Amino acid sequence: MNTKLNTTLSAFSLIAALALSATGYAQSPSAAAPSVTLRYSELDLLSATGAHTLYQRIQNAAFHVCRQVAPVGIDNVKCRRTLIDAAVADVNAPALTALNAGKKSSELSASR
Repeated sequence: MNTKLNTTLSAFSLIAALALSATGYAQSPSAAAPSVTLRYSELDLLSATGAHTLYQRIQNAAFHVCRQVAPVGIDNVKCRRTLIDAAVADVNAPALTALNAGKKSSELSASR
């Protein structure tokens, strides 16, 4: 787990590139996909506070990346959900995964 804590979330650039193509965003081949680097080595991901702090950072990063891909609408929502899920999976911390699963189930309840 220490190696994971000292890494950055690289999934953002890969998933952002996929989101770009999924939303039909046209860009030149030389243009780089939007990406954000999140550092979290100072956080204790075994604590609720650390997991919550990283989750907020992930949500904020997804917002900024997806705003460049699809500024509004359902494509923006799908982009953010995809990026958040990918980043949480990349970190692979149980408290963060549980937090994300709880957020998704409350989003489903709210939409009914």
